[in-house]
Amino acid sequence: MNPLALFAVRTATLRSPLTPQACAERVAARTDGLFNLFGERPLIGSVSPSGATLRRRLGYRNSFQTELRAAFEPAGSGTTIRCRFGLSNLVVAFMAVWVVMVLGIGATFLTSAGGGQVDGPTRAAFAVVPFGFLLFLVLLGSVGRWFARHDESLLLEAVCAATEATVAEREPGHVDAGPAGGPGENLPVFGLLGLAVVLVLGLVGAIIYFTSGLA
Repeated sequence: MNPLALFAVRTATLRSPLTPQACAERVAARTDGLFNLFGERPLIGSVSPSGATLRRRLGYRNSFQTELRAAFEPAGSGTTIRCRFGLSNLVVAFMAVWVVMVLGIGATFLTSAGGGQVDGPTRAAFAVVPFGFLLFLVLLGSVGRWFARHDESLLLEAVCAATEATVAEREPGHVDAGPAGGPGENLPVFGLLGLAVVLVLGLVGAIIYFTSGLA
């Protein structure tokens, strides 16, 4: 499990016989606004004549789902659609803040431990909890990205269907959506084991912290 894979960005290029304005109108007809929580269209996002930011409508919550950022560029009588697939910028920012906070806790521990200001149990708690938070973030993101493993293909199919586009270029290694692509099937064992480890670490850290008399 590579933590950096959470931030991977993949690209694809589509060719449509429609004009950029027509592409935007076709995509917009299949897209609900960001704040339309109870809509029925298959896509959620924003669309303009120059491009779109889209994600799939899901029947569950997944902050780590794939977001498509598309640019509509005139190409003769048609349109070149340049697609970028990855995490939402808001999710990336949240993860960055999380990591900075955990590193801050770790730095505080090192400073306090170096000055002899913490005892054994508290030192153990500070050693366990920051790593537990980082592990939790990586595992949560990994499981979320696993649930979103078919998003790229499904988003691409939706845009192609709306704009009558064909795929001109696409990075290899994508996961095509299939009949067994349901989000609840075959959840990898490492995800379940990882979450169990996080819960155990959190419980151990909490016990050490509260029994140290500092709560």
